[in-house]
Amino acid sequence: MIRGLANLYRLDLSENRISYVTREITCLTSLKFLDLSENSIKVLEALPGLLKSLYLGYNPLSAIPDCLAFLPRLKYLNVDGVDLASIPSWLHRREALGIEGLEESVIVVDTEVPAPPTGGLPKNPLDVAVPGYIPPAVCRKRRGC
Repeated sequence: MIRGLANLYRLDLSENRISYVTREITCLTSLKFLDLSENSIKVLEALPGLLKSLYLGYNPLSAIPDCLAFLPRLKYLNVDGVDLASIPSWLHRREALGIEGLEESVIVVDTEVPAPPTGGLPKNPLDVAVPGYIPPAVCRKRRGC
């Protein structure tokens, strides 16, 4: 069914009780805007490569999906109302990515990131795990930072 929609540019699937998004969504090769907010999505495995805006707010996700690391054109991510437990280590390399909604979560940097030296905090705040701290490079909204 999706395969015939290769030219689809914008897709709003919000508030549809969706619990799983299949890999078939990658067939939407022209998709730039995707709204999956207010569903029951716990895991996202793959998304179309040209995606620029993604709304995942109010889904039971516990982490930012790793598949987003493979979306170089993604410029906006909304995670309002998502109770995130961690920030993936790849996120600090995505400075151009605007993220909305992180200030509502208790954030701990991915445990694979090394601990800071004993002499103080590192220059890059994402190199340290600090509960409740949202680095300005990640938090585009200044409220709560």
